[in-house]
Amino acid sequence: MDAGMKREALRLAMPWLAMAVLLIIWEICCVVFDVPEIILPRPSKVFVVFYNRFDILMSFCWTRCGRR
Repeated sequence: MDAGMKREALRLAMPWLAMAVLLIIWEICCVVFDVPEIILPRPSKVFVVFYNRFDILMSFCWTRCGRR
């Protein structure tokens, strides 16, 4: 792998790595500081609810996006 390919791979990976680091910091801060879920839910909780309610969310989105 030459330097150009490594640089391109790093350029593509950096936003994803930054987002992962921010989510990890968010999760840790919520746990360490015992932030109430009503104020700031943990990202893991947000992802679980998103996954469990994906069908409801998508049906709402399709209904709203279909109207013009």
